Amino acid sequence: PYQNRKRIFMDEAFYDTSDPVRVPLHQRFIQHSLANLRDSPNVIHLLGEEYSGPLSFTAFWLDTVALWSSQQQVDPLIGLSAPKDVQDAILADDRRNALVDVIDFKYWWVSPKGLYAPEGGLHLTPRQHERLWKGGRPNDETLATMAAQYRQQYPEKAIICDFDQASWAFLCAGGSMPNLSASTSPQLLEAIPFMDPWIATASERTWGLWQEGKGGLIYIREQPSLDLDLRHEEGSFEVIRLEPKTGQPSSSAQFLIEGGQWVHLPLKSGVNVLWIRHR
Repeated sequence: PYQNRKRIFMDEAFYDTSDPVRVPLHQRFIQHSLANLRDSPNVIHLLGEEYSGPLSFTAFWLDTVALWSSQQQVDPLIGLSAPKDVQDAILADDRRNALVDVIDFKYWWVSPKGLYAPEGGLHLTPRQHERLWKGGRPNDETLATMAAQYRQQYPEKAIICDFDQASWAFLCAGGSMPNLSASTSPQLLEAIPFMDPWIATASERTWGLWQEGKGGLIYIREQPSLDLDLRHEEGSFEVIRLEPKTGQPSSSAQFLIEGGQWVHLPLKSGVNVLWIRHR
């Protein structure tokens, strides 16, 4: 049964959740994978590599995970990595949404040229879908836009992605595990996990994180200045400009700002990464 004289599509048979022979095999494989790593709570369990399957199989996978978790009294860390239509449908399903801890952007993205989002279950692998796409891959700022949108909708879930381009903007929008320089300040890296998304204005290329009483981290590009609402804060804050490539303080002077008011920050041209730290 060749298609286009060169392909035989087997995905419909593989992802058929009604087949009486293959379904138990799928279930046993999923359970075996979970059991092998049951004592590794830092492992994120994903459905598979190069996954472009349909919603029905993604739901089946999550249902199998839920049954095993209930029977074994184990709570594995579950990531949702799937085509956009499948991912969104699962997240809109309250029961299955509750199983998901991590949202992974891997099989769809926004590039400067538009949205790349092939539907699940269309017989092609992700690499085959991407050969048909002429709009390029995402950059740090388009990934930040995606991260901010999904963190706003699902604030209890972590956001990760599969792209090296994810850096300061993605991080400041609420993304996890960004691609930062190894020389980034250890003090900053220790502070970031306690910060929550604070500012998200894609049209102004501005994203920021904040921890009340401690400070935050802001990414902003091609803006002359930034007004910060610090009326809810007390005391002095040190503003440290970071070099995006190194994560180290830049040679430009650091300065102090005071809480309890709106603060006007002048910015340099290009990308500004500002670490604001309570004194």
